[in-house]
Amino acid sequence: MKKLISIIAPMYNEEEVCPLYVEATMKVVKELEFKYRMEIILVNDGAKDHTLDKMYEAQSKYPDYVGVVNLTRNFGLEGAVNAGLKSAT
Repeated sequence: MKKLISIIAPMYNEEEVCPLYVEATMKVVKELEFKYRMEIILVNDGAKDHTLDKMYEAQSKYPDYVGVVNLTRNFGLEGAVNAGLKSAT
């Protein structure tokens, strides 16, 4: 069985960067998927813009790879990474 790599990406007010990040990361995922199982966990750390909408769009586009965690407020980098780790496979 292939090893699993979980990529955790906390985001706060990143609506412009989120789609770019996901597309760039998916290029790497596609290159490595023959050797590893891959997942991307996008964590919304209480963003006040449309970051969460962009995350859900990415999840719809890549449902086999992208998961979304939506925090109720901004918990900071450590809290967001911890939430991502808890939801990772």
